[in-house]
Amino acid sequence: MELLDVAEKDGTINSDIAFMGNKAYVGNYDGFRIFDISNPSKLDVLSDTRCRANQGDLSVFKAKDVRTIMLQSIDRPVTAPDCTGVDTVTTTEDEHGATVTRARFGFEGLRMFDVSNPRHPTFLRMYRTECGSHTHTLVPDPGNDEMHVYVPSYPLGSNITPQVDRSQSGPLGLTCDAPHSKISIVSIPLADPEAGTVHKQPLASTPSSTTTTGHSTTSPASPRTARPIRSRPATTSRSSSLGTSSWARAGAISSTGTSATAGTRPRRTASRTR
Repeated sequence: MELLDVAEKDGTINSDIAFMGNKAYVGNYDGFRIFDISNPSKLDVLSDTRCRANQGDLSVFKAKDVRTIMLQSIDRPVTAPDCTGVDTVTTTEDEHGATVTRARFGFEGLRMFDVSNPRHPTFLRMYRTECGSHTHTLVPDPGNDEMHVYVPSYPLGSNITPQVDRSQSGPLGLTCDAPHSKISIVSIPLADPEAGTVHKQPLASTPSSTTTTGHSTTSPASPRTARPIRSRPATTSRSSSLGTSSWARAGAISSTGTSATAGTRPRRTASRTR
């Protein structure tokens, strides 16, 4: 193995990498960078976007109108859905006789960007998910022209919604509490990626579930892709960042953490602590 080039990013925590074609999308806790990797010996930074996102894992896929769409995981509440957001302030409260610190309620989940022009990424919207998004996995549904995003998260002590904010988070179905024991599934129509739906699925084997779209909540619902997707094996590429792996279907889909693509089995990667 030979080291060809290094593009340093100091002063932050670098997270995972997604790939599509000759581009690499590199996440960090304070934003993301997009590289042209056509010449691996001379990495070209096309853009370096400041956009606070603890954990900052990324994935990319193609919309039906050939736009390149990128998703960014946010696992700690911020003050705004777009890149103007910063970490919410903290508060203290009593928990069973002990004083604990909590982050105030805010925006967390998935940010969506149009990165068709890699030099000028454009924020499109946020999909808010309960307890945010530590990482996420793309699962294509070509039969329904959708991309499903599986979002694991967990209630780190400081990210549990403080009691003072629960009157605000509760009606939205976004209170983060322990034990969380859920994943969120975001179904994104490829013809209109900004018109997706968030499904909250229990990890336990119970029939109940909740679907949240905007500020309304109904039950039950689940994505249409519970069945496996079968096709000829896809070409995959592998990379690693901070001990985790990224699996990408060449030219079609790239995701970080774990991923599932048509014709491939999901691969589990090493766990990561913050």
